[in-house]
Amino acid sequence: MTLEITVQKQLRFFDLSVDLKVRSDEILVLIGENGAGKTTVLNLIAGLLTPDQGRITLMNRELFCSSGQTDLPPEERRIGFVFQHYALFPHLSVRENVEFGLRARKIPEDQVADAVEKKLAMVGLTRYADQRIPTLSGGQQQRTALARVLVTEPELLLLDEPLAALDPQTRATMRNELRECIKKAGTPAVIVSHTLEDALSLGDRICLIEQGTITHCGTPEEMISTEKNRFLKSFFCGCNQGTAAAPIRAP
Repeated sequence: MTLEITVQKQLRFFDLSVDLKVRSDEILVLIGENGAGKTTVLNLIAGLLTPDQGRITLMNRELFCSSGQTDLPPEERRIGFVFQHYALFPHLSVRENVEFGLRARKIPEDQVADAVEKKLAMVGLTRYADQRIPTLSGGQQQRTALARVLVTEPELLLLDEPLAALDPQTRATMRNELRECIKKAGTPAVIVSHTLEDALSLGDRICLIEQGTITHCGTPEEMISTEKNRFLKSFFCGCNQGTAAAPIRAP
């Protein structure tokens, strides 16, 4: 397993207790309603919040252990975090945004240039490298944010509602593009979403979290099986009522 997390954290309205494993090259989508604890899980993995107890390991490295008093700071965890609103620098160009993390690590200039060009090509932004962020579409901004974290060669990607800021038409297109970019990078990922269509399109495996507890896990096919379909329809506020179910992407 690439990531293993077994943690507890007391929150305002409930106690979060999560046991998750992410395999190498797997995209796991964590779904649930607002306030269920999804983003809290990402923050615990990234080191932005500290569990009350438990253990987190990544590639057999211990990131946190309450019994052993291990708690690596975020910058030492080798985790890339794409925030919901991307957190890009609007006064910088696409290239300068992607360079930022490498320059902060004092990487030699020739290595920075080579790494950035490769990642821009991978996400299809080479022709936009010198444009500033406000001139980009929502999908282009998302790809810039993804390139910025990928260029640091993280061992795990965390993405918090990566499609939420996009308009419906762009969102439909970006589902496949985002999955393709992550798979091309070969980096395992945990994605948070509250939208069933996004989860079915992006995830190799989907876990449903309710009030801080994982209640269902399975492949997209398993999660829309007859046995669970009624539950999912009611949980997602009827998001599929009157429309065809989101297509499950090819493996």
